[in-house]
Amino acid sequence: MSKIYTTEFKLKVVQEYEKGEKGSTILGHEMNIHPSMVLSWYHLYEEHDIEGLQTRRTSPSYSKEFKEKVQPELRNKLSINYLKTKYRLSPSTLKRWSVECGMAKSVKRIISREELRSEYSLNRLLNYFCMSRSTFYENLKPQKDKYKEIKSIVRAKKYNSFTGSVSGTAVENILHRDFSTTAINQKWTTDVTEFKVCGKRIYLSGIMDMHSKELIAHTVSFSPNMKLIMRMMKLAYRKTGNPKNVIIQSNQGWQYRHASYKQFLKKKKAIQSMSRKGNCLDNAVIENFWGILKTEWFYLNNFDSVDIFLEQLESYIHYFNYERNSSVLDYRTPIEVRMKSMVA
Repeated sequence: MSKIYTTEFKLKVVQEYEKGEKGSTILGHEMNIHPSMVLSWYHLYEEHDIEGLQTRRTSPSYSKEFKEKVQPELRNKLSINYLKTKYRLSPSTLKRWSVECGMAKSVKRIISREELRSEYSLNRLLNYFCMSRSTFYENLKPQKDKYKEIKSIVRAKKYNSFTGSVSGTAVENILHRDFSTTAINQKWTTDVTEFKVCGKRIYLSGIMDMHSKELIAHTVSFSPNMKLIMRMMKLAYRKTGNPKNVIIQSNQGWQYRHASYKQFLKKKKAIQSMSRKGNCLDNAVIENFWGILKTEWFYLNNFDSVDIFLEQLESYIHYFNYERNSSVLDYRTPIEVRMKSMVA
Protein backbone atom coordinates (compact mmCIF):
# COMPACT_ATOMS: atom_id res chain seq x y z
CA MET A 1 0.00 0.00 0.00
CA SER A 2 1.40 3.42 -0.97
CA LYS A 3 2.25 5.81 1.83
CA ILE A 4 0.09 8.92 2.29
CA TYR A 5 2.05 12.10 3.00
CA THR A 6 0.63 15.05 4.90
CA THR A 7 0.16 18.44 3.30
CA GLU A 8 2.64 19.92 5.80
CA PHE A 9 5.32 17.43 4.77
CA LYS A 10 4.78 18.13 1.06
CA LEU A 11 4.97 21.88 1.67
CA LYS A 12 8.23 21.45 3.58
CA VAL A 13 9.73 19.50 0.63
CA VAL A 14 8.59 22.15 -1.85
CA GLN A 15 10.02 25.01 0.22
CA GLU A 16 13.38 23.23 0.48
CA TYR A 17 13.43 22.63 -3.27
CA GLU A 18 12.55 26.28 -4.01
CA LYS A 19 15.73 27.39 -2.24
CA GLY A 20 17.67 25.99 -5.21
CA GLU A 21 20.41 24.55 -3.00
CA LYS A 22 19.52 20.89 -3.62
CA GLY A 23 18.26 19.00 -6.64
CA SER A 24 15.36 16.58 -6.43
CA THR A 25 17.72 13.58 -6.26
CA ILE A 26 19.51 14.76 -3.11
CA LEU A 27 16.37 16.18 -1.51
CA GLY A 28 14.45 12.99 -2.25
CA HIS A 29 17.20 10.92 -0.61
CA GLU A 30 17.19 13.16 2.48
CA MET A 31 13.39 13.06 2.77
CA ASN A 32 13.21 9.33 1.95
CA ILE A 33 10.97 9.86 -1.09
CA HIS A 34 11.41 9.32 -4.82
CA PRO A 35 12.89 12.35 -6.69
CA SER A 36 9.91 12.39 -9.06
CA MET A 37 7.64 13.14 -6.09
CA VAL A 38 9.68 16.26 -5.30
CA LEU A 39 9.16 17.60 -8.82
CA SER A 40 5.51 16.56 -8.92
CA TRP A 41 4.70 18.34 -5.64
CA TYR A 42 6.68 21.40 -6.74
CA HIS A 43 4.72 21.72 -9.99
CA LEU A 44 1.38 21.09 -8.25
CA TYR A 45 2.18 23.84 -5.75
CA GLU A 46 3.14 26.22 -8.57
CA GLU A 47 -0.11 25.54 -10.42
CA HIS A 48 -2.63 25.22 -7.56
CA ASP A 49 -0.90 26.67 -4.47
CA ILE A 50 -1.48 24.78 -1.20
CA GLU A 51 -4.63 23.11 -2.59
CA GLY A 52 -2.47 21.19 -5.06
CA LEU A 53 -0.68 19.46 -2.16
CA GLN A 54 -3.83 18.37 -0.33
CA THR A 55 -4.67 14.67 -0.60
CA ARG A 56 -8.06 13.79 -2.06
CA ARG A 57 -9.91 11.37 0.20
CA THR A 58 -12.37 10.13 -2.41
CA SER A 59 -12.07 9.39 -6.12
CA PRO A 60 -13.41 12.44 -7.94
CA SER A 61 -16.05 12.20 -10.64
CA TYR A 62 -15.67 14.32 -13.76
CA SER A 63 -18.42 15.96 -15.76
CA LYS A 64 -18.79 15.47 -19.49
CA GLU A 65 -18.01 19.17 -20.01
CA PHE A 66 -14.73 18.89 -18.08
CA LYS A 67 -13.69 15.79 -20.01
CA GLU A 68 -14.42 17.55 -23.32
CA LYS A 69 -12.27 20.46 -22.13
CA VAL A 70 -9.25 18.22 -21.46
CA GLN A 71 -9.43 15.93 -24.49
CA PRO A 72 -8.47 18.58 -27.12
CA GLU A 73 -5.22 19.10 -25.23
CA LEU A 74 -4.63 15.35 -25.32
CA ARG A 75 -5.19 15.40 -29.07
CA ASN A 76 -2.50 18.09 -29.31
CA LYS A 77 -0.22 15.57 -27.55
CA LEU A 78 0.61 17.78 -24.61
CA SER A 79 2.69 16.08 -21.93
CA ILE A 80 0.76 13.71 -19.65
CA ASN A 81 2.78 15.06 -16.72
CA TYR A 82 1.89 18.63 -17.70
CA LEU A 83 -1.84 17.89 -17.88
CA LYS A 84 -1.70 15.83 -14.69
CA THR A 85 -0.39 18.87 -12.87
CA LYS A 86 -2.64 21.39 -14.61
CA TYR A 87 -5.90 19.55 -13.91
CA ARG A 88 -4.91 17.36 -10.93
CA LEU A 89 -5.77 14.19 -12.84
CA SER A 90 -4.27 10.75 -12.35
CA PRO A 91 -2.02 9.40 -15.14
CA SER A 92 -4.33 6.38 -15.59
CA THR A 93 -7.31 8.69 -16.17
CA LEU A 94 -5.40 10.72 -18.73
CA LYS A 95 -4.16 7.61 -20.54
CA ARG A 96 -7.69 6.22 -20.72
CA TRP A 97 -9.06 9.50 -22.07
CA SER A 98 -6.24 9.76 -24.59
CA VAL A 99 -7.21 6.40 -26.10
CA GLU A 100 -10.86 7.44 -26.16
CA CYS A 101 -10.13 10.71 -27.96
CA GLY A 102 -8.28 9.14 -30.90
CA MET A 103 -4.67 8.84 -29.77
CA ALA A 104 -4.73 5.06 -30.17
CA LYS A 105 -2.40 5.16 -33.20
CA SER A 106 0.28 7.03 -31.23
CA VAL A 107 0.04 4.56 -28.35
CA LYS A 108 0.25 1.63 -30.81
CA ARG A 109 3.48 3.01 -32.25
CA ILE A 110 4.96 3.24 -28.76
CA ILE A 111 3.90 -0.29 -27.78
CA SER A 112 5.18 -1.70 -31.08
CA ARG A 113 8.72 -0.43 -30.51
CA GLU A 114 11.08 -3.39 -30.57
CA GLU A 115 13.07 -2.35 -27.49
CA LEU A 116 9.88 -2.23 -25.39
CA ARG A 117 8.42 -5.49 -26.70
CA SER A 118 11.70 -7.31 -26.03
CA GLU A 119 11.66 -6.20 -22.38
CA TYR A 120 7.97 -6.13 -21.45
CA SER A 121 5.07 -8.42 -22.31
CA LEU A 122 2.27 -7.12 -24.51
CA ASN A 123 -0.25 -7.59 -21.69
CA ARG A 124 1.83 -5.42 -19.36
CA LEU A 125 2.19 -2.65 -21.94
CA LEU A 126 -1.51 -2.71 -22.80
CA ASN A 127 -2.39 -2.51 -19.12
CA TYR A 128 -0.02 0.44 -18.62
CA PHE A 129 -1.57 2.40 -21.51
CA CYS A 130 -5.14 1.35 -20.59
CA MET A 131 -5.69 -0.14 -24.06
CA SER A 132 -7.58 -3.27 -24.98
CA ARG A 133 -5.95 -6.00 -27.08
CA SER A 134 -8.58 -5.59 -29.82
CA THR A 135 -7.89 -1.84 -30.09
CA PHE A 136 -4.17 -2.51 -30.37
CA TYR A 137 -4.51 -5.00 -33.22
CA GLU A 138 -7.11 -2.97 -35.11
CA ASN A 139 -5.64 -1.62 -38.36
CA LEU A 140 -2.11 -2.38 -37.18
CA LYS A 141 -0.48 -2.43 -40.60
CA PRO A 142 2.92 -0.87 -41.35
CA GLN A 143 2.74 2.14 -43.66
CA LYS A 144 5.18 2.31 -46.56
CA ASP A 145 7.47 5.31 -46.41
CA LYS A 146 7.27 6.80 -49.90
CA TYR A 147 10.12 9.19 -49.08
CA LYS A 148 12.53 6.47 -47.91
CA GLU A 149 14.82 6.69 -50.96
CA ILE A 150 14.95 10.48 -50.76
CA LYS A 151 15.78 10.39 -47.03
CA SER A 152 18.71 8.08 -47.68
CA ILE A 153 20.25 10.70 -50.00
CA VAL A 154 19.38 13.99 -48.30
CA ARG A 155 21.21 14.82 -45.07
CA ALA A 156 20.39 17.74 -42.80
CA LYS A 157 23.05 20.44 -42.80
CA LYS A 158 24.43 21.46 -39.42
CA TYR A 159 24.03 25.11 -38.49
CA ASN A 160 27.27 27.04 -38.96
CA SER A 161 27.52 30.61 -37.67
CA PHE A 162 30.69 31.27 -39.68
CA THR A 163 29.64 33.00 -42.90
CA GLY A 164 32.98 33.81 -44.45
CA SER A 165 34.27 37.35 -44.66
CA VAL A 166 32.18 39.62 -42.43
CA SER A 167 32.85 42.80 -40.51
CA GLY A 168 34.82 42.32 -37.32
CA THR A 169 38.01 40.42 -36.74
CA ALA A 170 38.63 37.13 -34.98
CA VAL A 171 40.71 37.08 -31.80
CA GLU A 172 43.39 34.72 -30.56
CA ASN A 173 42.56 31.28 -29.18
CA ILE A 174 43.73 31.98 -25.63
CA LEU A 175 42.53 28.71 -24.09
CA HIS A 176 44.31 26.31 -26.48
CA ARG A 177 41.90 23.58 -25.29
CA ASP A 178 42.85 24.07 -21.65
CA PHE A 179 39.42 23.70 -20.09
CA SER A 180 40.70 23.12 -16.56
CA THR A 181 39.39 25.36 -13.75
CA THR A 182 39.52 25.61 -9.97
CA ALA A 183 36.30 27.58 -9.39
CA ILE A 184 33.21 28.91 -11.14
CA ASN A 185 33.28 32.05 -13.32
CA GLN A 186 36.84 31.51 -14.50
CA LYS A 187 36.06 30.19 -17.98
CA TRP A 188 32.79 30.24 -19.90
CA THR A 189 31.94 28.81 -23.30
CA THR A 190 29.18 29.89 -25.66
CA ASP A 191 27.67 28.79 -28.96
CA VAL A 192 24.46 28.65 -31.00
CA THR A 193 22.77 25.46 -32.18
CA GLU A 194 19.83 24.90 -34.51
CA PHE A 195 16.67 22.78 -34.29
CA LYS A 196 14.09 22.09 -36.97
CA VAL A 197 10.60 21.82 -35.49
CA CYS A 198 7.30 21.86 -37.39
CA GLY A 199 8.94 23.29 -40.49
CA LYS A 200 10.59 26.12 -38.55
CA ARG A 201 14.24 26.72 -37.70
CA ILE A 202 14.73 27.48 -34.01
CA TYR A 203 18.04 28.75 -32.66
CA LEU A 204 19.25 28.15 -29.12
CA SER A 205 22.07 30.28 -27.76
CA GLY A 206 23.68 29.02 -24.58
CA ILE A 207 26.58 29.91 -22.29
CA MET A 208 28.14 27.35 -19.97
CA ASP A 209 30.51 27.53 -17.01
CA MET A 210 33.45 25.20 -17.71
CA HIS A 211 33.89 24.44 -14.00
CA SER A 212 30.35 23.44 -13.00
CA LYS A 213 29.16 22.53 -16.54
CA GLU A 214 26.01 24.52 -15.73
CA LEU A 215 24.19 26.16 -18.60
CA ILE A 216 24.19 29.58 -16.95
CA ALA A 217 21.84 31.27 -19.40
CA HIS A 218 20.12 30.58 -22.70
CA THR A 219 17.85 32.32 -25.18
CA VAL A 220 15.75 31.07 -28.08
CA SER A 221 14.82 32.78 -31.34
CA PHE A 222 13.69 32.09 -34.91
CA SER A 223 16.75 33.99 -36.12
CA PRO A 224 20.42 33.71 -35.03
CA ASN A 225 20.69 37.49 -34.66
CA MET A 226 22.57 39.75 -32.26
CA LYS A 227 19.51 40.22 -30.06
CA LEU A 228 19.60 36.48 -29.32
CA ILE A 229 23.26 36.68 -28.24
CA MET A 230 23.08 39.91 -26.27
CA ARG A 231 20.00 38.88 -24.27
CA MET A 232 21.79 35.70 -23.29
CA MET A 233 24.95 37.54 -22.23
CA LYS A 234 23.00 40.01 -20.09
CA LEU A 235 21.11 37.16 -18.42
CA ALA A 236 24.36 35.32 -17.67
CA TYR A 237 26.01 38.31 -16.01
CA ARG A 238 22.86 39.22 -14.09
CA LYS A 239 22.57 35.68 -12.75
CA THR A 240 26.23 35.35 -11.71
CA GLY A 241 26.64 38.79 -10.11
CA ASN A 242 28.80 40.42 -12.82
CA PRO A 243 32.09 38.52 -12.33
CA LYS A 244 35.25 40.06 -13.79
CA ASN A 245 38.12 38.58 -15.80
CA VAL A 246 36.08 35.67 -17.14
CA ILE A 247 37.61 34.04 -20.23
CA ILE A 248 34.76 33.50 -22.70
CA GLN A 249 35.39 30.97 -25.46
CA SER A 250 33.38 30.93 -28.69
CA ASN A 251 33.79 29.99 -32.33
CA GLN A 252 34.51 32.54 -35.07
CA GLY A 253 30.82 33.15 -35.82
CA TRP A 254 29.89 36.61 -37.05
CA GLN A 255 27.95 37.34 -33.84
CA TYR A 256 31.09 36.97 -31.72
CA ARG A 257 33.06 39.28 -34.02
CA HIS A 258 30.36 41.93 -33.93
CA ALA A 259 31.28 45.30 -32.38
CA SER A 260 28.37 45.26 -29.90
CA TYR A 261 29.43 41.86 -28.52
CA LYS A 262 33.05 42.92 -28.14
CA GLN A 263 32.06 46.20 -26.48
CA PHE A 264 29.87 44.33 -24.01
CA LEU A 265 32.73 42.01 -23.02
CA LYS A 266 35.06 44.99 -22.64
CA LYS A 267 32.54 46.72 -20.38
CA LYS A 268 32.31 43.58 -18.23
CA LYS A 269 36.11 43.24 -18.17
CA ALA A 270 35.86 39.80 -19.79
CA ILE A 271 38.61 38.19 -21.87
CA GLN A 272 37.51 37.02 -25.31
CA SER A 273 38.89 33.83 -26.85
CA MET A 274 37.96 32.19 -30.15
CA SER A 275 38.47 28.69 -31.45
CA ARG A 276 40.41 28.31 -34.67
CA LYS A 277 38.39 28.18 -37.86
CA GLY A 278 37.15 24.64 -38.49
CA ASN A 279 38.28 23.35 -35.08
CA CYS A 280 35.14 22.52 -33.10
CA LEU A 281 37.27 20.74 -30.48
CA ASP A 282 38.57 24.15 -29.39
CA ASN A 283 35.04 24.71 -28.08
CA ALA A 284 34.45 21.10 -27.07
CA VAL A 285 32.76 21.76 -23.71
CA ILE A 286 29.59 23.29 -25.08
CA GLU A 287 29.72 21.19 -28.26
CA ASN A 288 29.54 18.17 -25.96
CA PHE A 289 26.49 19.65 -24.24
CA TRP A 290 24.70 20.12 -27.58
CA GLY A 291 25.35 16.44 -28.29
CA ILE A 292 23.91 15.37 -24.93
CA LEU A 293 20.87 17.63 -25.35
CA LYS A 294 20.04 16.23 -28.76
CA THR A 295 20.73 12.54 -28.11
CA GLU A 296 19.07 12.38 -24.67
CA TRP A 297 16.06 14.53 -25.53
CA PHE A 298 15.57 16.06 -29.00
CA TYR A 299 16.12 12.98 -31.20
CA LEU A 300 13.93 10.84 -28.92
CA ASN A 301 10.83 13.02 -29.20
CA ASN A 302 8.35 14.24 -31.80
CA PHE A 303 6.97 17.74 -31.37
CA ASP A 304 3.58 18.67 -32.78
CA SER A 305 4.00 22.38 -32.04
CA VAL A 306 6.75 24.89 -31.33
CA ASP A 307 5.16 25.64 -27.95
CA ILE A 308 5.50 22.02 -26.87
CA PHE A 309 9.13 22.00 -28.06
CA LEU A 310 9.93 25.15 -26.06
CA GLU A 311 8.20 23.84 -22.94
CA GLN A 312 10.09 20.55 -23.05
CA LEU A 313 13.37 22.33 -23.83
CA GLU A 314 13.06 24.34 -20.62
CA SER A 315 12.27 21.16 -18.71
CA TYR A 316 15.35 19.38 -20.04
CA ILE A 317 17.69 22.29 -19.28
CA HIS A 318 16.33 22.42 -15.72
CA TYR A 319 16.86 18.66 -15.46
CA PHE A 320 20.42 18.97 -16.81
CA ASN A 321 21.38 21.71 -14.35
CA TYR A 322 19.54 20.45 -11.25
CA GLU A 323 18.98 16.71 -11.65
CA ARG A 324 21.48 15.06 -13.99
CA ASN A 325 24.49 13.60 -12.19
CA SER A 326 27.66 13.57 -14.28
CA SER A 327 30.72 11.35 -13.95
CA VAL A 328 32.83 14.35 -15.01
CA LEU A 329 31.56 16.13 -11.88
CA ASP A 330 32.11 13.12 -9.58
CA TYR A 331 28.44 12.17 -10.01
CA ARG A 332 27.15 15.54 -8.87
CA THR A 333 24.85 17.97 -10.65
CA PRO A 334 26.08 21.30 -12.08
CA ILE A 335 24.10 23.22 -9.44
CA GLU A 336 25.68 21.19 -6.64
CA VAL A 337 29.15 22.02 -8.00
CA ARG A 338 28.25 25.71 -8.26
CA MET A 339 26.90 25.84 -4.70
CA LYS A 340 29.98 24.11 -3.31
CA SER A 341 32.27 26.48 -5.20
CA MET A 342 30.39 29.50 -3.86
CA VAL A 343 30.86 28.50 -0.20
CA ALA A 344 34.44 27.25 -0.62
